[in-house]
Amino acid sequence: MTDDQTIQSYLLSLSSNKSREIVQLFKLIKDTLSESELHFFDGKNAEGKVVANPTIGFGNCRLHYADGRHQDTFRLGISANSTGLSIHILGLKDKNFLTEFLGTRLGKAKITGYAIRFGKMSDIDEGVLRELVREVVKENI
Repeated sequence: MTDDQTIQSYLLSLSSNKSREIVQLFKLIKDTLSESELHFFDGKNAEGKVVANPTIGFGNCRLHYADGRHQDTFRLGISANSTGLSIHILGLKDKNFLTEFLGTRLGKAKITGYAIRFGKMSDIDEGVLRELVREVVKENI
């Protein structure tokens, strides 16, 4: 199964409310990053243990670790969780970037160093989210 097929299957597996919200977020990001490669992470580690929520990823990023290892992954990921939706930005060099870039402009959302969490799409300003998505795909942020 391709990542596109896996993503569609995942979206169909969610409850109707959760599915409606994440599909809206997925379309907004996919439209903004139309040339971006798609990825799907099922939330399980190499041993099959659940370590995260299933995540739809956009773009590419190489994470570098202190011990010299690296990992190729997605740049921006979205997932549904028990309280709503999450956006994770991987590879940010400055953990203050999201709070400084967004300030209070995004709307009703919790912003941490590398993640944004919100209940539903109507809680946030979609224009500001599009602006952020375009900004984070640039290198060296």
